[in-house]
Amino acid sequence: MERKKGIVERIANERVAILFSMAEKCIATEPELSASYVNILEHIMKHYHLKPDSRLKGRICKHCHVVLVPGFNCTVRIRSSSKIVAYTCSKCKSDMRILYG
Repeated sequence: MERKKGIVERIANERVAILFSMAEKCIATEPELSASYVNILEHIMKHYHLKPDSRLKGRICKHCHVVLVPGFNCTVRIRSSSKIVAYTCSKCKSDMRILYG
């Protein structure tokens, strides 16, 4: 049973990665389609109890659930003194802070 669980989690992680890359590609041309990809991605992550990997962390707005692309729909500020990266979503104006290093 443990082996089957590992295979299912691996497939779910692959699906999440594919959906994220598809959402990232079409955010500029079709934002509604990108939002539906993010919705499906979050549903898969909740269903299989997956934690976001480092690539996803900070790339999806926690409030309006859109893919954040620096310079397109969000601003990024780096505070070197406190080692914090601050993302500001231009859609909902929410701030997300991520500690680095």
